Amino acid sequence: MLLKETQQVITKCLNAWKEFEVTKNDVRDWVDEFKKKIDDETEQGEKKTPTDLERCHKLLEQVIAEKPHVEELSDCCETLMELCACNWVRDETVNWQTKYASLLSAVQELKHVNDELKVRRTELEHLSNEAVQLSSWSDNKNTSVLSEVHDVEKQLCKLEADCMAARDAVESEIQEYSSYHQSLQDTEKWLLQISFQLMAHNSLYITNREQTQEQIEQHSALLSEITGYQSNLDELKSKGHCQIERYFETTPQIKQIIEQQLCNVQDSYNSLLHTARQIKSRLDESLEKFLEYERTLESIMANLDEYEEVLRQNELEDVTSLTLGEAQQQLNSIRLQARMSSLGDIVSELEEKDRQLGELGKWVEDQWSAVVEWKNRPLKLRPEASRAEAAPMIESLNSLTEKRTQLLTQLPPGEHNDSVVSNIDSLQQLLMETLAKKQGDEALIERYRIICGDGQCWLDSITKRLEQAERGRGLTLPQKLSTLEAIALDHAEKRIPIIDSVRDLAEQVINVVSNLDSQQVEDQMKGLERRFNDMAKRVERKMEVIKTTQKEFGSISDEVRQARTWVRQKLDYLQNPPPIGYESKASEECIQFLKVSWFLWR
Repeated sequence: MLLKETQQVITKCLNAWKEFEVTKNDVRDWVDEFKKKIDDETEQGEKKTPTDLERCHKLLEQVIAEKPHVEELSDCCETLMELCACNWVRDETVNWQTKYASLLSAVQELKHVNDELKVRRTELEHLSNEAVQLSSWSDNKNTSVLSEVHDVEKQLCKLEADCMAARDAVESEIQEYSSYHQSLQDTEKWLLQISFQLMAHNSLYITNREQTQEQIEQHSALLSEITGYQSNLDELKSKGHCQIERYFETTPQIKQIIEQQLCNVQDSYNSLLHTARQIKSRLDESLEKFLEYERTLESIMANLDEYEEVLRQNELEDVTSLTLGEAQQQLNSIRLQARMSSLGDIVSELEEKDRQLGELGKWVEDQWSAVVEWKNRPLKLRPEASRAEAAPMIESLNSLTEKRTQLLTQLPPGEHNDSVVSNIDSLQQLLMETLAKKQGDEALIERYRIICGDGQCWLDSITKRLEQAERGRGLTLPQKLSTLEAIALDHAEKRIPIIDSVRDLAEQVINVVSNLDSQQVEDQMKGLERRFNDMAKRVERKMEVIKTTQKEFGSISDEVRQARTWVRQKLDYLQNPPPIGYESKASEECIQFLKVSWFLWR
């Protein structure tokens, strides 16, 4: 037995190694191939066209589409680490995740064409004003420079229109993508809510016909709601197929991912609908049994009234026709046969019920072990993986209500029955508590992901403002310095709250995810802090450069003013010279002064 278990563990470990190697090789080949594309785009410089914008957008889509493979590599690594103690596996996985993150950052740097066009618009307006001024100063009315500026302006307008159209298309894609995932999350929440309602309906203990009719009315309303929700699922499928049609050419694997999501949702819905119809059928059967029971009682009472009179008339005839001993013997024989037949049926039924009760107890024990194992397992950082792990538990929660109803309605009472009922109640409580905790942890991870994204977007906006201040040719030094001071003040105000919020949420997320995911969270947190520090240093350096430039410009301006004053004084002296007199010494000094002045003016 021990050798068999060891062989199973080794086989499982070997399969995990093979899966890890295949996934790692795929990610490595993709990273090497895609890095060449990024290098080619980077070598083109800053001369971007609408074609370049569209190509960069496709590159970004390819990087985002590759994210599930990188996350799959993380899952394979985590599975392998549970089966063997090889630390270099985690190090190599983190290395490839880092390379993927660097590629994603490089592609995101190529998508700011629209912001660059706005900066170029300001420079073009400044250049157009200079062209108009130069044209007005020119003696010959040559408008070639001005016409060239107008041509450039028309090209820029066309480029801006193309860029806006591309941006609107991207925003529309993002909105459709967000709408699909929001609908998917709403559907999953609705399925979970309906499962709890069905569990409540199924666990209700009914004792009379009136209570059964009331429960049928409530459950019929819930069944109508479940049946009508199919239209929402059809709308969700339509959104999912739109995503497949849009991205299938660039990302073929998205078809399998979305179809799997839609299939899981539809299967969960079908399971709920089947459960609801089973509950409705059982309620209808219970109502019919209550009605049949009442009709049977009425028929029995009527027959008893009829038979009572007949028995009274036949009682005297039976006494006269049979002796007392023969009648007693015949009665005992009939009773014995009926009792033996009844006991045989009862024994067979009890044996079958005992077998069902044993199977039910074994099922509860297996589910308890699975729930405890899932409760102790760290949560996945990816929401898709977490939902995939939670789906079997939700299905088990739905099955609990069916098992409990079967136990209370179809199996005989007793100590064993009460023990199984207690175990089912405990399992149900444990499963609901575990589901609530997992959902709370998923909400925590989602908040962490949102605040990290907000921090990155805010840093991107600060970067754009800094680039505009650096490239703005129409701004004076005081205006640039004022802009940089405003950026520095905004950075100082937002930096600490954002980093503290990210750090607090990251510490909470690390406590609920696996070691590999916690390493990824720490890398994200450190990367965000590094970006904030680099941004502060960059703004400070730019401010120092502008202050130094402004100081040197002031010194040069003072020297120019002094030179102008000296020139005016000398010019006034030459235009209105003082009387020289009759002495030769004064004449020689005047001549020497004129020679020195001429030498300086040259």
